[in-house]
Amino acid sequence: MTMLQDEYAIGDYINLKNSSIKVTEEARHHMVTLLEELNRLKSYKEETFYLACSLADRYLVNIAVKRQKAPCLIRLAIVCTLMSAKLEQPISPSFNRMVRLVEDEWSIVIDKQELITLEEKVIRTLDCELHFNCPIVFF
Repeated sequence: MTMLQDEYAIGDYINLKNSSIKVTEEARHHMVTLLEELNRLKSYKEETFYLACSLADRYLVNIAVKRQKAPCLIRLAIVCTLMSAKLEQPISPSFNRMVRLVEDEWSIVIDKQELITLEEKVIRTLDCELHFNCPIVFF
């Protein structure tokens, strides 16, 4: 499958008719901004950011098609950042450090177990297909 076909396969969960998830373009923009900020604060590679965005989008389109409710996009951004860091970074990330970082930076209290549960849902929903073809590797 080509990268363009992969992109079309992701779909458009924002404009999907009769979708059970109510994610606006603005809400997605905030989620991506949070992904970008987490990536910057942790000094992760650019590939980590793109993979996190891909994981979040693919998860949201899958649950939209299945007519399931969307999770908190803040938690989803954190989980996708942790998941992509596990795959792309040389040092495995820490849930505890990420929870502290989010609380220190934005005063958002997140439960570690909620993140672990959401991570499991993302992995199961994506059927363990976590990687994607990113054009950045060709640059």
